[in-house]
Amino acid sequence: MQARNLDEVFSLFDPMEPLTGQQLKDYYVDREKNPVQRLKKYLLREPGKYHKILFVGHRGCGKSTELNKLGEDEDLNKDYFIVLYSVEKVLDQLDIDYIDLLFSIESMLYQYAGEKGIKFDDELLFYLSRFWTPK
Repeated sequence: MQARNLDEVFSLFDPMEPLTGQQLKDYYVDREKNPVQRLKKYLLREPGKYHKILFVGHRGCGKSTELNKLGEDEDLNKDYFIVLYSVEKVLDQLDIDYIDLLFSIESMLYQYAGEKGIKFDDELLFYLSRFWTPK
């Protein structure tokens, strides 16, 4: 469905929620000189290297939508294990500490790995289980 005015745009999707799934396919609009395309080229040029990339911008500017777009990219998925994670959807933002954050990230990694059929090394599992066990 094509919107004819701003009210119809708002009725099609929540502009404060990132686009995902079919909405991402239907409504995502690539921009000229999109910096995310440069990021994709950079990542594909150096697969296997550890990257630290910070996405910065005001709420609702499209950071999560762009990350979702990268997460669905077939070329990137060949070289990277991409886990789409939103702390907002997993934890109570008014009651969060670093243990909650680390535990939720680890849980999400296990879940995604299981869905992809990835098995963890027994030694790694042993060390991870010891990390969470009080001494």
